[in-house]
Amino acid sequence: MLKSFKAMFKVLVVAGVALLPLTAQAQTAKAGAPLMWVVKDADSTVYLLGSIHLLKPDMQWQDARIKTAMANSREMWLEIANLDDQAAAGSAFLKHAINPKGNLTEGMSEADIAKLNAALDRHGLPMTQARNLKPWAVGLLITVKSMMASGFDPNSGVDKTLLDQAKAAGKPVKGFETIEQQMGFFGSFDDETSRQFLIDVLNQEEEGKALLETMLTAWHTGDEATLEKIFTEEMMVKTPKLYDVLLKGRNQNWVPQIEQILAGSGTSLVVVGTGHLVGPDGVPTLLKAKGIKVDALK
Repeated sequence: MLKSFKAMFKVLVVAGVALLPLTAQAQTAKAGAPLMWVVKDADSTVYLLGSIHLLKPDMQWQDARIKTAMANSREMWLEIANLDDQAAAGSAFLKHAINPKGNLTEGMSEADIAKLNAALDRHGLPMTQARNLKPWAVGLLITVKSMMASGFDPNSGVDKTLLDQAKAAGKPVKGFETIEQQMGFFGSFDDETSRQFLIDVLNQEEEGKALLETMLTAWHTGDEATLEKIFTEEMMVKTPKLYDVLLKGRNQNWVPQIEQILAGSGTSLVVVGTGHLVGPDGVPTLLKAKGIKVDALK
């Protein structure tokens, strides 16, 4: 699951994810230092913050840099502005996840089908419902169920926490994408990619847990090298289709929007999944390639 779990983590970091227990280092740290960058021109400042969408409630991550950026910003940008709209999320999910053929297990081995049945039973997902979903959607549901069972709360995630703060302060919240667009990325998977996504989820859960622990610790401590390795050196090489759809292409779409923000004036806070901000196709790198000055904010 190393390959699709990373991709899935990113996507659930698209829709929300930080799965499973944190390492001792992350749990005992008094405060985190997530990666941040600042982009400035004559009359504009844009802060870029890498997020994790679901976290345990007691994890401390809002340091002075984040609090200052939030206080000084006139607006906040998220991947999707209405990430707390469960009705819209559910509707978009079903639009792209429904499989009218009802052939969920087609092309799967007997061993994989047995693992699927066990996972569905473990997480209270009836096969009578699951068979009418595309494989990627079932893999996504199993992952989310596992995550929630491990104590992670969407209301404690970076995006939701800062969204609530922005709303309380009367700050406009804008989105680079819509929920419909995000679910459409999954819906674009071909049958083989979708099936392999599910099989990888079923096959290597323990490896996925270890990866996520590493990822969470790296995020919490601002370890850019480790995060880049996870999202690019591993994901880009092992699952290039997912990398192109879930990271590279979306980053390329966001950069012109950030340029438009810079063309205005004032201070803005941009909060997107950490995987979008690291590596050769990360937003900071793409901005620099356009001659825009981007500085790490320590």
